[in-house]
Amino acid sequence: MAIPESAKIPNIHYKFIFMMDMLSQDLLGNNLLDDALKYIDKVLSSGGSILVHCEVGVSRSIAIVAAYLMRKHEWNPSKAILFIQNSRPIAW
Repeated sequence: MAIPESAKIPNIHYKFIFMMDMLSQDLLGNNLLDDALKYIDKVLSSGGSILVHCEVGVSRSIAIVAAYLMRKHEWNPSKAILFIQNSRPIAW
């Protein structure tokens, strides 16, 4: 679900990446994951803050953040998920 223009806050930059909430969603196809990770890195490298979210906030956004942590810090999947779950216990 994209955010309508009327609901957007000035001076906040939005990046919409369409992903289905199903196990068959291919994060690697069409560069979905790579696009998301590059955007996160660009924002954080420039001193910005970022919010990654999906409609429910338990799997799609978690997958993106876990992948970012794994790439940035060379963490294994378990460490990345545990780190996320400490802040967001419903994450899986």
